[in-house]
Amino acid sequence: MFTPIHRALGAEPSEVNKELLKKAVEQSVRESSDLDWKKSFYHSSKQGWMDEAAKDLAAMANSGGGWIVFGVQEDQYSESAAEITPIRWSKVEQQKLLQVSYARVSPGLVGIEFTEVEFEEGSVVLVRVPDSPDAPHFARKGDNAFTAPRRNGPHTVYMSEREIERGFRERFQKRDFREEHIQEHLQHA
Repeated sequence: MFTPIHRALGAEPSEVNKELLKKAVEQSVRESSDLDWKKSFYHSSKQGWMDEAAKDLAAMANSGGGWIVFGVQEDQYSESAAEITPIRWSKVEQQKLLQVSYARVSPGLVGIEFTEVEFEEGSVVLVRVPDSPDAPHFARKGDNAFTAPRRNGPHTVYMSEREIERGFRERFQKRDFREEHIQEHLQHA
């Protein structure tokens, strides 16, 4: 496995473990367009948590994919890993996030992967959001509104009309290219 944490630390591909995460904190690995530190998991008791989760997932998918890491607090000023803050994690939280990825993101996201690293006090959970061929993705905000978030370095911003237009054009061009490629292979066969 190779994550943005490995890249930032100059580490070889390997499983994510306690030592790698501790080193990320020691070396203050900064957030980036494909790495987002989260101190805790979304509080499902808070209104709007699904909107926030949908925004984060769609932003990663719209930016070429990336990793959201729950259980690592970031320093607000340097936007870097500051402290390991393990969370409680179970299949219930995983299912909630998958449900948001299907019900609150349009088109729905597929291929999300979870990696759990256990600590004595809980876990650090890495969520890999793959690069999506269906981008741009929209995140539901409230009952009637949709936004198109994307990552801009360590920040989440909203796509302009031109960016959304370009995203749709690229999606359809990729599909046309794949269809042409398949047809060429069929004719050759």
